[in-house]
Amino acid sequence: MDDSLANPLIRRLTLAFFLGGLFLLAWIVLRPFLVPVLWAGILAFVTWPLFLRVHRAVRSLTLASLLMTLLVGAVIIAPLAWLVLSLRVEVASGYQDVLAKVTTGQVRLPQFVLNLPLVGGEIRAFLERIAADPQLIGREIAGLVERSFGKMSAVVGGVGRNVAKLALALLTLFFLYRAGEQVLQQLKTVLRGILGVRVDNYVDAVGATTRAVVYGIVLTALVQGAFAAVVELDDAEGPVRDRLVRLFRDFQQVVEQLVASAVRHRHLRPDADPTQFAHELLAIRYAHHWCAALMRDPGSMARTRSAFAGLVTRGRSAAA
Repeated sequence: MDDSLANPLIRRLTLAFFLGGLFLLAWIVLRPFLVPVLWAGILAFVTWPLFLRVHRAVRSLTLASLLMTLLVGAVIIAPLAWLVLSLRVEVASGYQDVLAKVTTGQVRLPQFVLNLPLVGGEIRAFLERIAADPQLIGREIAGLVERSFGKMSAVVGGVGRNVAKLALALLTLFFLYRAGEQVLQQLKTVLRGILGVRVDNYVDAVGATTRAVVYGIVLTALVQGAFAAVVELDDAEGPVRDRLVRLFRDFQQVVEQLVASAVRHRHLRPDADPTQFAHELLAIRYAHHWCAALMRDPGSMARTRSAFAGLVTRGRSAAA
């Protein structure tokens, strides 16, 4: 036994076996925490410039870390809380309106619906029972909730797990703000031993890519929401539409400024019109949303890329 363990190959295989088992056990234990910690790292990296400004303003590392964590948490939680409260109000109001209309006989379904085979008579009888007993809808909903208790428990459990992950991410974010520079330096030290002196270039490239991806996700979400609002509010009047118009004008000005910067740096031809370029770029984006989301055209991405390549080619055809 001692001779076999003295064999270098056997020792290496034994060490590899135990290390592999150790890493596997560590993965099993840490797997539920990896996603929140990863998101905390991404959020800390993306918001680090703002954290430095807050730190300079308050001159306290702990206070700056706490303020930034609360700010990020508010940015994440506030829209969700507003959505939940709005849905609660809308559902309660909608339920009362429907109940009032049904009980007073204001709900009149088209005749072809009432004449549908098998279901038409059931619908008519159900409306008549509601008109005679306004509390019937409440009892039906209560029965549906009771029958769906298992599924609702799963949904509530999923929400609870996500809330716990969010809390863990924010807690990790606080400590990353506090010790972010030390963590980065230790990480660079480890990577420098593996990759050599070029590790700084690699870290900078990964950081720039991460920041660009996160900003792109946020910007895409905002544009998607804005486009959805345009469809609903393009022919309406009021403060919401006015705010949406200002938002789109600001966004278009940002695109025009980027195009103008490309012209100044000779990436586009000198006579390129930033306003026209931005108009065509947004038109391509909106056409892609229509074809991909509504029409579900599998070739929409290829045509969008072709249109964008043509727009850039025309803009660079006479560039220096």
